[in-house]
Amino acid sequence: MQLKQLEQVKTQLAYAEDIYRRQKNLWEQGIGTEVQLKNAENSVNNLKDQINTTVAGWEMTNVRSDVSGYVEQLNLKVGETFTGMAGSNPQIMIVNSSALKVVTEVPENYLGKIKKGIPVNILLPDVNVQFNSSISLMNQTIGLNSRSVVTEAKIPYNPNVHINQVAQVRIKDYENPRAVVIPLTVLQTDENGKYVYVIGTENGKRIAKKKIVQVGEIYGNSIEVKNGLQVGDQLITEGFQSLYEGQTVTTG
Repeated sequence: MQLKQLEQVKTQLAYAEDIYRRQKNLWEQGIGTEVQLKNAENSVNNLKDQINTTVAGWEMTNVRSDVSGYVEQLNLKVGETFTGMAGSNPQIMIVNSSALKVVTEVPENYLGKIKKGIPVNILLPDVNVQFNSSISLMNQTIGLNSRSVVTEAKIPYNPNVHINQVAQVRIKDYENPRAVVIPLTVLQTDENGKYVYVIGTENGKRIAKKKIVQVGEIYGNSIEVKNGLQVGDQLITEGFQSLYEGQTVTTG
């Protein structure tokens, strides 16, 4: 139904409502029949239903977005049927950069360490922008091919941030404020386990002393030592590859 036809039906409705009011007044005065009153009432209801059906149909022709923003892509022409997609591309792409999120995939072997709400640090290297956020969503399904879980973290608006930009995400899956940390490169391994060299003294000389250590988590180029080192131990960080137990050492 076109707009002009709808206006005509509205005019008919106004006329039918007037007839119904008149017929009702006559009925209340004992004039006329009940059939005449019912016919007038049915005429009003039928015209109202016709208008409501038309308006509801028009509402279905309107495309509304569930997000506010501006149109980035428009792959739709007048007269074409809107299905949402044009091949592999959306018919309409609406962009809103005021409410962005960073999506990352976390390998399944970390599932026991991460959960919704834990802190994350986000770096956008191309524009050198960092954000501190937290995991706001964590999928319950593991990808069959990637063997990972998709997580999301919200970030605030920044004019330098763009949609589909590459981000580096660091998730805090472990925290120990009292951790003893050493450079990963100084850690060595033999048949007795992992060890490091520290400076000891013997007969007034400074010597290399081997210490077996129990290690924990790795972060970047550092590793946590859970057992084996004591407060005050001087770790040897240069020339340790060729040292042996009891060898005299010098410091520069």
